[in-house]
Amino acid sequence: MLSMIHAYVIYRPLQFFTVPAAILAAAGTLVGVRFLWFFVATGGTAGHVQSLILAAVLIVLSGLLGAVGIIAELIAINRRLLEGIQTSVRRREWGGA
Repeated sequence: MLSMIHAYVIYRPLQFFTVPAAILAAAGTLVGVRFLWFFVATGGTAGHVQSLILAAVLIVLSGLLGAVGIIAELIAINRRLLEGIQTSVRRREWGGA
């Protein structure tokens, strides 16, 4: 199972990190809306600051996972380009095309 996850992270990193980032963003948005609901419903007298903090943490984590996904995708593209260059160099060295 770990080998499958590892291969998926290597070859499709953006898709791998986008799903948890979207889940965290949705959860953060829902918690933020919950905070706003209680804030407006009570006229600003109810605390619920913990909901606001949780929403902020979830949204920040979502952004971080998205950034990690983009960076991992760029690294994967770079790796594929380097593999192609290495294959081309090896063919030339061995008298291929």
